Amino acid sequence: MKRRITISLLLFLMAVLLLSTSCDIFKTPVSNENPDDNPLDPDNPNYEAPLAAIVEGPEDGSTITTDVATFRWSGNNDDCQFSYRLNNESWSSWSLNTSVTLDYLDEVSHLFQVIAKYPTDSVQHIPSEGSFTVDAIEGPALWLCHKKVETTVNDLFSVKVMLDDVTDLAMMSIVLNFDPTYLQIQEHEILKNGVLLIGKDLIQVDQIDNNEGQLTVYLALVSEAQEAINGSGPVINVAFETQSRGSSEIRFDEKCYLREYDNAEISINTRSGSQVRIE
Repeated sequence: MKRRITISLLLFLMAVLLLSTSCDIFKTPVSNENPDDNPLDPDNPNYEAPLAAIVEGPEDGSTITTDVATFRWSGNNDDCQFSYRLNNESWSSWSLNTSVTLDYLDEVSHLFQVIAKYPTDSVQHIPSEGSFTVDAIEGPALWLCHKKVETTVNDLFSVKVMLDDVTDLAMMSIVLNFDPTYLQIQEHEILKNGVLLIGKDLIQVDQIDNNEGQLTVYLALVSEAQEAINGSGPVINVAFETQSRGSSEIRFDEKCYLREYDNAEISINTRSGSQVRIE
């Protein structure tokens, strides 16, 4: 009888032990991870928010004499990804890249910004930034703003014909060439309220040829009683519609000229067109 009780007790204890072990197998393990061990955890007392620091590029507030600028940056953590933008345009896609070269920069002031983020999606809230001005064109000059256009098929965009550092200008012939396979002119406007032409009485003769891909605009001051045109600024706005995908160019023809009242020619040191990329 005692033997039966002993065996029964032994079997009972074994069953309890087995049940206890089984419960441990299916029990959810408790995490022992300490937030202090994860530098990307905001609860870590030593946590640092993601930060991109600009380490190379035009000095903030400086003027550069080229239309190309390279920026380099670094993050405060090896796991950082980065995004950048120029002049408050759309942010670039997140990537591990730590540099970018910007080309065909217009002759204006620019603002470059970069931000960082962690894999946890913590994002730098205040961008690191640098401002600079491009003064790459030697006048007297003709150039198009914008020097670089990225657009899509059947889209509209505009460029401005700019005069740079002109003196005693009384008449001009502006001839733009473009590939009609990719671009067609929709309209153009003489910027009579612009800084150079405001208050001027002008003779205007113009022609659009979308078959050959050419715009010709002749402008002249009506009389010598008017002060000649001096300085820099826009004179014509030209609106294009894109026709097909590819890369094209809007350029100044060699027939362009600038002249004084006495018909003396003003030498054009630079003719800078626009690069157009159509997706």
